[in-house]
Amino acid sequence: MRLLLFLTFAGLSIGENVSQSEPWASIGPFGGPAGYISVDHRNPERLIASSKNGNIFLSQNGGKQWTLLPFPRISAAAIETIKIHPNNPHVFFAGVADENGEYSGLYTSRDSGQTWERSSEIMKDGVFALAFFGPDPSVMAVGTRAGVFLSSDEGMNWEMISQGGPTAVVSLAFDSEDVKTLYAGTTKLPWKTLDGGKTWASIHEGMLDDSDVFSIHVDSKNPNRVYASACSGIYASETKGDLWRKAQGIPGTDRRTHVVTEDPTFSQLILAGTTAGLWKSADAGHNWRKLNDYLVRSVEFHPADGRVVYLATQTHGLMKSTTAATEFYEINRGFTGLPMVKLLVTGETDLIAVTLKTNGSTGLFQSTDNGTNWEELKTPFSSISDATYHKDHLYIRTGKTIHRQGKDKNWVRLTLPGNIEPLVMESGDELWVGTRQGLLYSMDGKRWNTLLSPDKSSIYDVQSVNSNLTVRTAKSTWISSDKGKTWNLITLPSEGRTFQFALHPGNSRLLFSTTSIGLMKSDDQGKTWKRVLGGLPDGFMYSITPNPLRPQEWFTTQQGKVFHSTDNGNTWKSLDNAATNSTLIKKIYVSENQPNTVFALTETQGVYVRKILP
Repeated sequence: MRLLLFLTFAGLSIGENVSQSEPWASIGPFGGPAGYISVDHRNPERLIASSKNGNIFLSQNGGKQWTLLPFPRISAAAIETIKIHPNNPHVFFAGVADENGEYSGLYTSRDSGQTWERSSEIMKDGVFALAFFGPDPSVMAVGTRAGVFLSSDEGMNWEMISQGGPTAVVSLAFDSEDVKTLYAGTTKLPWKTLDGGKTWASIHEGMLDDSDVFSIHVDSKNPNRVYASACSGIYASETKGDLWRKAQGIPGTDRRTHVVTEDPTFSQLILAGTTAGLWKSADAGHNWRKLNDYLVRSVEFHPADGRVVYLATQTHGLMKSTTAATEFYEINRGFTGLPMVKLLVTGETDLIAVTLKTNGSTGLFQSTDNGTNWEELKTPFSSISDATYHKDHLYIRTGKTIHRQGKDKNWVRLTLPGNIEPLVMESGDELWVGTRQGLLYSMDGKRWNTLLSPDKSSIYDVQSVNSNLTVRTAKSTWISSDKGKTWNLITLPSEGRTFQFALHPGNSRLLFSTTSIGLMKSDDQGKTWKRVLGGLPDGFMYSITPNPLRPQEWFTTQQGKVFHSTDNGNTWKSLDNAATNSTLIKKIYVSENQPNTVFALTETQGVYVRKILP
């Protein structure tokens, strides 16, 4: 692929912003699905928040800026709850769950998120809820698939207290005065113990039978008053859960309620986060009104100022209100929850990022100031498969069609010869489109030429560097040194699974391939391969790219690590990769316009940039 991707950071040169002590700089796009948020009760400007893709972030200034913490992110698991300990602000907790229990458990940090340990007593059961006893937060409980665990020493030691009681516990709350009274919400109705877990009783009178109780909250001033949120709506009890009344006047679309909580400075003010918006009650849950349409998963009040409220949302990331929830604004600077697909640069200060959205489709985000600010590009397409930029035009592939955006911002559908279905789109000197019948190319997106597929099968991948062209078909991989007039078969490396090819910008015989066992190199245009060592570790290598202006300089990646070679890949050195944590780096870019800058496109943490001295 001919590189047309370049960018600068915040409108200044990378060299001025990326120091040797902090070599990687995150430029977003920021936002994306958020999971949970927690406020430090000792210092309310200090917050932690989780993204839906398993990262945890810290803010020291009320959400103005977020920093990624080195949490052991696990792609197969989900963070189900996070908390800062009310009395010990250096202690963080994260509850994790996965399908088979391999990574499930309670993870604890006692150094403000710098290192984490998994509790040996809660290791195979998914952890979904965590609660502190208000008068003495050293007493705490967690809810798991197996039941309820209790600790009396800030989570140092745990014991199961729900034998014969609730299982699949997804929410918890202590009585605000009695440490032995504990409420547990399960995937089917709530439970209560009055004796510290020795005996349990189901408390569901007045609640719909199939209710999955997502959260429980006990009024801090009146322990008789208890709230519960469920898939069937919002419930309140004035009798410690012995009888529930359902909130009225809330439409069915808003009834699936993830969280219900109170303003700690005025306990009759209640907020409830639903899948269709945020609701508010000023009279202890008797009457409700809708505040907005955000899909809310977590709500946190400032412990001493009820005007300040934080939300973790599915569609707008993290949000904050300083007006008692009447208005909210996004606080996503540094918080990245959007999986990255592709990055395009459409001008000296204009960037377009292709990301996966909440519903699994792709979205477009544009920055006109080199990544300082981003906004989502509105298109008439319900789903976008791919995007590329060619000669001042943005091209979108939407499954079976290709559309081009003009300078007037209007979209025009392109007519391909024979209405052939496009499978892949790539940009170089020409616009290339792989199809089931062959390869199309155009200089302007209007007039098309057709090349037959080398083996008469579908083309799923195209790379173009100068006159060199490679294609992957349903049957094999081919290379051409004359833009498709003639083709030579590439023999794939015999060991491991192949992920990515890279063409040398100045030597058509030299190829690299990343595989599941390491980096492979061919000096004879793909006829034979040899394993590259020279400082590279064993295992999965994913991305490989050259510096287009210094062809002897190459970059490759292993999970979250970047390796650098200045001798055509014979020897390699690791770059400092602390900023990218352990996320997969999907692609590395080096631009002709900025040959001293490396761009890392990550799976879950947006785009990072780094200065590389020649």
